[in-house]
Amino acid sequence: LSTVGLCIITFFVMISKAKEVLKAIFLVGAFSTVVISVMLKFYVHPWIAVMIIGIIAILLVIMNFYFKKPWFYYLVIIYSITLGLLYAWPQG
Repeated sequence: LSTVGLCIITFFVMISKAKEVLKAIFLVGAFSTVVISVMLKFYVHPWIAVMIIGIIAILLVIMNFYFKKPWFYYLVIIYSITLGLLYAWPQG
């Protein structure tokens, strides 16, 4: 439920007239939460989670390129994936 709520809040921030840096900051939280949720859902089979996260990341890169977003949006994707995988990767 919190992942959906954070994504909804991020959606409204993204369509607002806020500065691009503020939008990118909110995107870090939302995308990191999605990465962690996917990793925990497929905890037993992390390779499936990595494939799903990769597909989502590719879609975000295409979307950023299509909408001509600034360079730091690409850093958001890298940072969120790294942070999410380090947090949720299976121990053992």
